[in-house]
Amino acid sequence: MAKTIFLFYTVCRDAEREQELSDWYDAIHIPDVESIPGFSSCIRYRLTDEQLVNDPESQQIDASYLSIVEAELDQEEAKSRLAEAIKDWHERGRMTDLFQVVSSSIIVESNPSQLSG
Repeated sequence: MAKTIFLFYTVCRDAEREQELSDWYDAIHIPDVESIPGFSSCIRYRLTDEQLVNDPESQQIDASYLSIVEAELDQEEAKSRLAEAIKDWHERGRMTDLFQVVSSSIIVESNPSQLSG
């Protein structure tokens, strides 16, 4: 089965409204993401300033949170469904202007058996 993982590095645009962002994220955003057909989880982590590798040349993303969104879909279908959902959330007023995505990545499963095929 195909699996796609989205990584979203985000910041809160207004530090004084951090709790409001967290409340929205927990009560509205996570359930919305997990209701997309084929999407299985949405978890948000607070990033720390600690680095595993202390290399001055390594790049650190300037973000406060990392959200990991998992879909049991191939990359193109997952991207399409997420884009449709985001458009719908904006139209229905379910998004907030409190957070900003500063970086994102898409991760797909890559097993040796899949690469040779």
